[in-house]
Amino acid sequence: MKSTSSRIAAVDAAERRWTTALSKLYANTPEVYAALIDAIDQDLSSAATALEMHKPGSGLHYVLDALRAHLPTKPASSVPTAAIASSYEQSNGKPQT
Repeated sequence: MKSTSSRIAAVDAAERRWTTALSKLYANTPEVYAALIDAIDQDLSSAATALEMHKPGSGLHYVLDALRAHLPTKPASSVPTAAIASSYEQSNGKPQT
């Protein structure tokens, strides 16, 4: 059984991995990054961190999947859907269209 401080350190490291990956992925599109950060609530963050603890890399994919599914599809949206979809495909190793 892990000590409390070890568990906290593991949770912090997992959260840092997926948030750093998200930041690097959107480094060239700060407006998209800001929109994504605004859309991430505590439940989504906690779930991503829990997944990341079990399988590194899965936290980022979970967040991108969750946010992509809830993005408005209207062109007037404040969130650039095409840019998010493109970055999601890049993070999953799929060719961009």
